[in-house]
Amino acid sequence: MKTNSLIGKKLAECINSLAKATVIKSANSTCVWLAYQPQFPKEAEYYSKTAKKEEE
Repeated sequence: MKTNSLIGKKLAECINSLAKATVIKSANSTCVWLAYQPQFPKEAEYYSKTAKKEEE
């Protein structure tokens, strides 16, 4: 049972890291959508390189 818990925890960490990497990539790139760009969350602007430059 402990092994399943450990595997589940590691899997959750991997998924969390992948999600964070996706947010960072999205924050620092142009829109990949052809016809519609969804609204970018304010919380994700923290990871944007351009937002940090504008604040300075």
